[in-house]
Amino acid sequence: MDKTSWSFSGKNSEIKIEEDAQYTFKGILVASDNPSLKVTKAEVFFRK
Repeated sequence: MDKTSWSFSGKNSEIKIEEDAQYTFKGILVASDNPSLKVTKAEVFFRK
């Protein structure tokens, strides 16, 4: 039905937060060159 679902799990880096506060995290999604690939949704999970 013209739809593909897949997932990737990885650990890119780690930081230690010294105090409770509000923080802003920025990231980018990088995929290999593939003209037929169209990413319409991506999710990021932060774990304690």
